[in-house]
Amino acid sequence: MKNDDITKSFLRLRTKLKAVASSILKNDDDADDALQEAFCRLWKRGEEVKSANADGVVSVTVKRICIDLLRSRSAHPEQAIDDDSDRAADNSEESMNDGFSEFKERLLAQLPVQQREAFEMYGNGIDYDIIAMRLGISGSVARQSVCRARKRLRIEYNKLK
Repeated sequence: MKNDDITKSFLRLRTKLKAVASSILKNDDDADDALQEAFCRLWKRGEEVKSANADGVVSVTVKRICIDLLRSRSAHPEQAIDDDSDRAADNSEESMNDGFSEFKERLLAQLPVQQREAFEMYGNGIDYDIIAMRLGISGSVARQSVCRARKRLRIEYNKLK
């Protein structure tokens, strides 16, 4: 499929695709993200996709990305932040947290770029397949990058003990 066909299908079906994505994800911002993700994914693979039915390919891709987002949400649920408990923390605990945050940032800065980006995305609840797509690597390489980053951070942390 040519990238022009993908673009034409997206522009023609955008409102319907957004309605489908919004109904699945229950959030307009997430629906926009899913549409953008689908467009980017198909754009990269445009020449590989052999189909006379561009509309069908676009629709199925959007639906699958929405399902992937729902799965990653259930695997990594968000927790509400309790403002009262944050205010109750004393200064010594805050300074300790600041020191740990600075230490963590220094350790992350030492990682190779691919490992750091994969680790941060995974820490934000993003699925390995989406990490792979965003970084332009395979799913197994994404998993390996996160694993190596964790291992290196663990080694550096254990040196402190």
